Amino acid sequence: MKKFLFFALFLLSGCGTLLHGEQQKIFIDSQPSGVKIYHNGKLVGTTPCDIMLERGRYSTRLLAKSEGYHNQFISLDSTVSSGGILDIVSAVASISGTTGITTDIANESFWEYMPNQFYIDMVKIGENKKTTKLAMFITKNYDKLQTEAVSEEGETLDALSALTKMSVSELVPIIRSTTYPSELVKYLEP
Repeated sequence: MKKFLFFALFLLSGCGTLLHGEQQKIFIDSQPSGVKIYHNGKLVGTTPCDIMLERGRYSTRLLAKSEGYHNQFISLDSTVSSGGILDIVSAVASISGTTGITTDIANESFWEYMPNQFYIDMVKIGENKKTTKLAMFITKNYDKLQTEAVSEEGETLDALSALTKMSVSELVPIIRSTTYPSELVKYLEP
């Protein structure tokens, strides 16, 4: 049993690299769609999109641009990844030594950006529109809403029903017909 535990923990060294690699996927959606997303001056995607970013120990920012709208910045905070936590546990237990933690810190897999999903409500030049509570709720809970729409029940679906003053039976077909959070926002905004 001791040999198995030693072997298992040794295999976990470099967990960040093994579990999720040196890049991280970030999902970005917007209202309106078609917003261009830049990182370090380079176009990395057009919403709705998944972008791949090199992991890093420092926070970074993305820039959202669309003609006729104010530019908006998205801040990505860097935090220890789940693989990094396993590296720390392994190093503290001194089973795999510091091999895993040094590997992941060296190639930045020790870190991850949070949150990894964003919704941008672009503001037209000349308007002073604030992001709606509904749009933020949908973006944060879109995956859960899709799942609950299958069974036609759930707390998140009930909360959306309360926010929109629509019944769950009215919401379910609308949720099922959408692919991205921005589509659902378009259907449900007054």
